[in-house]
Amino acid sequence: MSGFGKTAVFILLALILFFGVIEIVLRLMDLDFYKTPVDVLEFVSDNPTPAEEAELAGKLFGLISDRDIFWKLKPSFKLTTASLVEKNGVPVYAKEDFRTNSYGFRSPSLSALKKKGVFRIVCLGDSGTFGSGVPQNATFPMQLETMLNKSFPFKKFEVVNSGVPGYSSFQGLLLFRKVIVNLAPDLVIISFGANDQTKVSISDRELYNKRHSFPGNLYWGLKKSDLLSLLFYSMSFYGKDKQSSIVKKTKQRVSSDEFRENMGNIIELAHNNSMDVIVLERNLYWPLKESIEKDIARNKGIVFVPLQSVLQKELDSLLNGEKYISEKKYYDKYFGSSINEKSYLYILINYGHANALGYRIIANELFKAIKTTKKFNRYITNTSTPRDGK
Repeated sequence: MSGFGKTAVFILLALILFFGVIEIVLRLMDLDFYKTPVDVLEFVSDNPTPAEEAELAGKLFGLISDRDIFWKLKPSFKLTTASLVEKNGVPVYAKEDFRTNSYGFRSPSLSALKKKGVFRIVCLGDSGTFGSGVPQNATFPMQLETMLNKSFPFKKFEVVNSGVPGYSSFQGLLLFRKVIVNLAPDLVIISFGANDQTKVSISDRELYNKRHSFPGNLYWGLKKSDLLSLLFYSMSFYGKDKQSSIVKKTKQRVSSDEFRENMGNIIELAHNNSMDVIVLERNLYWPLKESIEKDIARNKGIVFVPLQSVLQKELDSLLNGEKYISEKKYYDKYFGSSINEKSYLYILINYGHANALGYRIIANELFKAIKTTKKFNRYITNTSTPRDGK
């Protein structure tokens, strides 16, 4: 080998060693900022650059990229957020830790194999299911689990919160196929729709197809390297100022027809795997309107929980002094006279998310709905272990 050849080989080996060491160091450091979703969270803020989207997504919920489902919560993760809690009898916003389990769900530890005698329920949804803005034990899945186990002390209920902020019905279907089916729940509670109608430059289905094209396969193959992921992230900072990042957002993430199709596919897949299904209305906006979810549930012959009318009825009861007297005093103390013009704040954080009381109302309504399902009644009346399809 000539002197030039030996030099070239030496340089090549030195480069491989150099970049290999960087790769190992990055993996040992386990940094997340360059692994957050860079190209999909267009709705997080107004005209953000990809780097800003990724940074904000990571700070808000510890989201990390997933090739198939676009993003997910980081497994075994703890993040401190602000939640409305009571301190010495006074409602205040205070720091609250939320934790995810090994699946990246905002739930206690979970085994794939359901324990003997346990009735497993999975709540599949977006930030409304996840419980944005409330403590861990105030989410409706956690409150529902408490209600069920207190009401039936000789039975064991496990309610899994698989809600992920920002998810559409398309992502819900992907998650259901990829993860939830393997958990073999007895009952699935589905709640989507708030994010499906978000205006974006590329729809969810188009993004999925793009990621599974030849260029997409190459890109995600390269992203398995932490070093290249960091490089791609860094490149998003350059040549993308505020003006150049403005793109036309003329498409819905999921069209109405696609929403029906996605929800129908989740329901069909659940039934094919011997799961009962409840559809929980997602849209909390007033004035009331007929929801697509109700139509889907009616056509599929499954239980539907009309959340809009339920919340409006409970809010009327609160305002009339018929219910939730202590809770009303609690929020009156916090919000003062401003709540008179925004009475929804008694049960909602905003028009898309409930507060602790609102989630208690939702959990109570789901509790009543669950008692009408077939597998639940077989489980309650049968002393043997509930088994799928039996």
